[in-house]
Amino acid sequence: MPLSEQEQRCVAFACRYLNEHYGGHWSIQKNLDDLKLSEPTPEVIVGNGIMTAAVEVKRVVDFASRDYIAFLRNNERVLTPSCGGSYYLCPALGFSLPMSSSLQRLVKKEIERVAPTLSPGQKGAVRIPRQGHISLISSSVPPFITCLHGGPYSELMSSISERISGQFTLIDDGLEHSFITQECKDDFEEAVVAACNRSLEGDSGDFKWEEEWELVRTDKDDDSSHDGVWVLATTGAQSMQASVEQCVHAALDNAFRKFRKTPPWAEVQVIVLEASSMAPASLAASAVKTFQSQDKELINHFLIVEGEDVKELAPSWLLWSGKPRPNGNANRSIF
Repeated sequence: MPLSEQEQRCVAFACRYLNEHYGGHWSIQKNLDDLKLSEPTPEVIVGNGIMTAAVEVKRVVDFASRDYIAFLRNNERVLTPSCGGSYYLCPALGFSLPMSSSLQRLVKKEIERVAPTLSPGQKGAVRIPRQGHISLISSSVPPFITCLHGGPYSELMSSISERISGQFTLIDDGLEHSFITQECKDDFEEAVVAACNRSLEGDSGDFKWEEEWELVRTDKDDDSSHDGVWVLATTGAQSMQASVEQCVHAALDNAFRKFRKTPPWAEVQVIVLEASSMAPASLAASAVKTFQSQDKELINHFLIVEGEDVKELAPSWLLWSGKPRPNGNANRSIF
């Protein structure tokens, strides 16, 4: 497999770095992917006619962004109905990816039901089961019901208050309430009123109802866009530092397994990390410093590429490992 444009760029930066620190003119001698070996391999072997170096390239983003893209693509593929078409699915407020496998199966079944009824530009409602229970606060006060989501003056609950006796709280710790059709909203109100009446009689058990997520068909009759369902949601909030650290550690775990060959691929072994806007070099460098591996002495150089800048990060194990370093200066850390 030929190197991607990004890989070519990072290998060129690595060669420039090796030119400066080892001398000579470094260039690609062998693309290891082309050899189709059964064992994991770095990207390339480069050399200057005297020495060789094995180079592996990893582009890092923050872990949350990487996962987000993976979740979107998985849902796009899995949720696509057999009738085809391009759709947006709008979950209830508070929903975040990933979608559990059980919910994904349920949503897929609902999309299969609803999608064939939609023409391009039309909207439909995907039914989502919910459950909760009614807590009786007092039976001898003016009628009033609250919900954990809408606060004491929820518009959704105000119309229900006119149909009950006593004061109640709806306990449901799921997503915000979501109704697309009046029919589904009316069914919910009926279920809540019935649960309140049962609570007055001493029955405080759980009750069930259904809510709705909007499904919008976005393709046009003459549209050539590919089939898929795009879920309009984000992942849960996470610290950027922790997210970048997770991604860098995962990338390094994958990279290290490519350097375990005995004898080594080359006299010098190099990992190039390409930073991104979602994983800037400063955060990626901090993540490398906290990385732990039993194979840590396999790597001679960690390079971080950000834009046109190439900098070497010297992790702590390179500082005390006693590895020979060229020109006496490649051991320094610029972070």
